Amino acid sequence: MTPFAPVFVLGITPRCGTNYLLELLCLQPDVERVSGLAEDNLLFEAHLLSLYADLTARRWRAAWGLDVSRARELLVRSLGDGIRHFLCQLHRQESGGDLSRRLVVKTPMVDNLDIFFRILPESALVLVVRDGRDAAESAVRSFGWSYERATPLWRDGARAVLGAKLANVLRARTGEHDAFAG
Repeated sequence: MTPFAPVFVLGITPRCGTNYLLELLCLQPDVERVSGLAEDNLLFEAHLLSLYADLTARRWRAAWGLDVSRARELLVRSLGDGIRHFLCQLHRQESGGDLSRRLVVKTPMVDNLDIFFRILPESALVLVVRDGRDAAESAVRSFGWSYERATPLWRDGARAVLGAKLANVLRARTGEHDAFAG
């Protein structure tokens, strides 16, 4: 991992513990939250980056001597590099902080989890999963939500996690057991 690859903490649903985990991670001397960004939501519309790369690559031709598939994936990773660069620049702008510590951001949702490593292959991912009954109860008590709203939101988050097929990706990354090492 590169020193500037942020850690993304994603929660299966709101009220699952992403705030708590972020605070715990920031107790580490080499970890710092991105200033000014309480919830990054950077994956929420990430499918549009993937779509952009796919649609653009359709206009490219192998006859030009281009490996279209590799170029398309390079474009996707480069767009992800733009996200990482944005986080670093925002942190520097908002806090004047240097980038000697690992940046961490969080979102209490798992939208576009299935393309996370396609867009941000150098970044670390931490998934927070809380029992659905507890998460729903917390959302009802804290946010005034109904169970009819909270329960399907957790279910949909669980389906996104299961559908992301992260097992092979995570197995391939097991050598990176210390997500906070540079």
